Amino acid sequence: MGYTRAEFLRILPKALGGEAFSLNADGRTIEHDGGQGRLTIVLSEEKMREITPLVRLPYMDVRFEFSGYADDDLKAFRKRLDRSFQKGGG
Repeated sequence: MGYTRAEFLRILPKALGGEAFSLNADGRTIEHDGGQGRLTIVLSEEKMREITPLVRLPYMDVRFEFSGYADDDLKAFRKRLDRSFQKGGG
């Protein structure tokens, strides 16, 4: 994802519908126990993608692990997640 860790953590509450989550001491693992299921998010170290010497964009690899979600709940959650992290333009 094209975000810094700080940006990701700022947007995440919206994606989770305001529900609580915990950030482990490693600063890379996020856990969320919602009514629908359990979500674990693992963030890589921040990286930079160099488009040109003057244009560098931050990004991280992000792994989402879902368990216990019903198909409809998972679809709804993923839609909210996509919408929350979508960057506008145009």
